[in-house]
Amino acid sequence: MLLDEIETRSPPYAEILRVVRRVAETDANILLTGETGSRKDFVAGLIHDASARRLRPLLKIDCASIPTSLAESEFFGFEKGAFSDAREAKAGKLQMSQQGTIYLDGINHLSTTVQSKLLRFVQERTVEPLGSSRVFAVDCRIIASCSAPLKICLQEKQIREDLYYRLAAVSIELPPLRDRIQDLDLLVPAFLREFNEKYRKQSVLGPTTTSFLIHYRWPGNIRELRNVMEHAVIHSVGVIGPVDLALRSSVFHQESLSFLAERDLSLEELEKLYIAEVLRKVKGHQGKASRILNINRKTLLLKKRKYGIE
Repeated sequence: MLLDEIETRSPPYAEILRVVRRVAETDANILLTGETGSRKDFVAGLIHDASARRLRPLLKIDCASIPTSLAESEFFGFEKGAFSDAREAKAGKLQMSQQGTIYLDGINHLSTTVQSKLLRFVQERTVEPLGSSRVFAVDCRIIASCSAPLKICLQEKQIREDLYYRLAAVSIELPPLRDRIQDLDLLVPAFLREFNEKYRKQSVLGPTTTSFLIHYRWPGNIRELRNVMEHAVIHSVGVIGPVDLALRSSVFHQESLSFLAERDLSLEELEKLYIAEVLRKVKGHQGKASRILNINRKTLLLKKRKYGIE
C-alpha cells in the first residue's frame, strides 16, 4: 500500500505518517518501537515503498526465528569449507539486500556477538563472510525494530547501547491501538470486507458490537483486532454480536455488571453472552454447562440455536 493511500483519524498516527514521509526520502537508519502487534513491519514497508530504493527488494528478517548458532552465517554469509556443513559458498542476508532495504525485526533477540559484528557493518557498510579474507561493500538502507519496550531493552542490555545509537538516527514510536481508537472506524470495515470476501460471507456488525470494540483495551493491538475480526466473520451467522468477538480477556476488559449496563444490553443479549461464556469456560461440555446454568440439556440446545452460538 502506498503512503498517500493510508487513512487515519488519529492525530498521533497522522504525525507518525508525516515523520515517515520525511524520513523515507533520506537514507537514514530508522529504529521502530512500539507494542507487539502495532504493525512495525507495515510501517517499514511504507518507508521502503516511499523511498528511492522502492524498485529494489525489501528484505525482512525475523531475528527471533534465527538460531543463535546460525545467526552469524545467516547475516554475513560464508565461504565453502568455512565449517563442516559449508559445502558451497553462500551470500548472507546483508549482502542480499544490496541497493535495497533490510528490515531487522526484533533486533533485541540477537546475541551480543552478532550485534557486535552488526555494529561494524552499520558503521562501515562492509561484509566479510565466514572463512573469507575478502570484504564486500553493501549499499543498503537499514530499518530495525524492538520486540520489547526500548527502555527495557536498554536496561536489560538486550541491545548494545552503541548499536542503538547507530540504528536510531531516526526513532519512531508507534502508538498502541487504544491510543488511536478513532481508527477503528476505518480498520474494522476494512477487515470485514477482507474476511467476508475470503470466506464468501456477508457478515455485519450488530448494534451493540461496536461499543465493545471501542471499550476493549486491545493488548495485541492491530494484529489482535485482525484476528478477532477473522474469528467473528467465520463464526457469526449474518450479524456479528459481542459474543462472536472472542476477545482475549473473558468477554470484555471490564467484567462487571456496571460495564455491561453502560452498553444498554437487553436481557436476551446478556443471556446470550453469559451462555456463551459458560460454554467457553467448560470447553463446550453441554452437561457441565447445563448444571452451571441450572437448565436441562434440551433447553440449553434450544437457546444455543436461538442465539446462534457455536
